Amino acid sequence: MGTQPSSRQPALFSYPIDLEQRVPSNHLLRRIAAVLDLGFVLPTVRHLYGRSGNVSLDPRVILKMMLLLFLYDVGSERELIEQMGVRLDFLWFLGFDVETEIPDHSVLSKARARWGEEVFQKLFIRMVQQCVEAGLVNGSLLHVDSTIVKASASNDSVVASGPELISALRQAYQQQQSKLAVLPAVESGTTEAGSIPSPANGAPGQSPAALRASQNTPASDLTGRLAPEPPTGQAVEPATSQTVQSASATTSPGLRVLPPLGVPAAQKAEPTKPLGKKLPVNRTHISTTDPEAELARNKSGVTELN
Repeated sequence: MGTQPSSRQPALFSYPIDLEQRVPSNHLLRRIAAVLDLGFVLPTVRHLYGRSGNVSLDPRVILKMMLLLFLYDVGSERELIEQMGVRLDFLWFLGFDVETEIPDHSVLSKARARWGEEVFQKLFIRMVQQCVEAGLVNGSLLHVDSTIVKASASNDSVVASGPELISALRQAYQQQQSKLAVLPAVESGTTEAGSIPSPANGAPGQSPAALRASQNTPASDLTGRLAPEPPTGQAVEPATSQTVQSASATTSPGLRVLPPLGVPAAQKAEPTKPLGKKLPVNRTHISTTDPEAELARNKSGVTELN
């Protein structure tokens, strides 16, 4: 395990560049270096290194490199190594000189693999906790990194309607999806009298045939299920435009039911126009094949389901 000397030793022959003078006194890294005490790192990971072979990079320097990676929102470990060669403040913070050989980016991943996730997380959190206790972190501004993943659905599957119906459709889809949740296994011989044993991936009391039918339920059928179902044995009248309108009126004011798939465009109901401020697009649009997907604009400026 390599260790870095506590005092800076200037090179015998070097360019007249003093990093102490190049880094301003009010620099953020100076404030961090003043409160950072990494004396706990070496005793924690010493048993993970051997006594012979190539000398490693100081584990304290590795933690500082990871801190720079997240503090300055560097895109990758490779990019961090590239910036280290041109940023004097990074070199000063790491205890390097302008002539110090920049390590390879693989030392970071190899060190994390050697330490293990639990040890690395423990060391990194303790290091950041010192900055929190020193008042360098206030938590008033938080950043969350997210990645847009393209959905396996076509934009042609998107239909528009009022926000009430879109919300109701999403709830209906979630109810159907909840039937596929894995339920705890029921011990044999312990089923209640008169009940049907629940399948492994179905709702309690649901037969395999009903489960397959619920998985293949079209969007138009889900729309019809928003209205109360009649009792068993009661005659059901064929659905007409008047009954659909009356059902939508009783469900929620201003709610318009989407027409079944395959209906000509001229017969489709127009989407409800929101009053006043324009609503977000994902509150008035939904995909009939992938309800969890939402419309978003990618880096190329194209709006697609993600």
